[in-house]
Amino acid sequence: MSLNIENHKVSLICRDGISIKGYVAVRRGQRFIDFINDSKDQFVVVKDAIIYYLRGAQSFRLASTVMMERKEAILNKADIKVIELVNEEKDI
Repeated sequence: MSLNIENHKVSLICRDGISIKGYVAVRRGQRFIDFINDSKDQFVVVKDAIIYYLRGAQSFRLASTVMMERKEAILNKADIKVIELVNEEKDI
């Protein structure tokens, strides 16, 4: 049985400064931006989530530390400040 979804690799920053990298599932044929802007669903699930928090700035670079890894993280869309689709060729 084939599921009718596509996983999109994402990197996002929440309003509290936490950074999350992982995969977001979107219905096949639906644009990712339409999924994010859809007001019917208030939450988004990030699969294989790697969660980082900002530790500070060192020599003009931001230093982050892995806070935790989760199979799934459920986020309120209103708490997302920045979201970026990541190319599969890039390492996130």
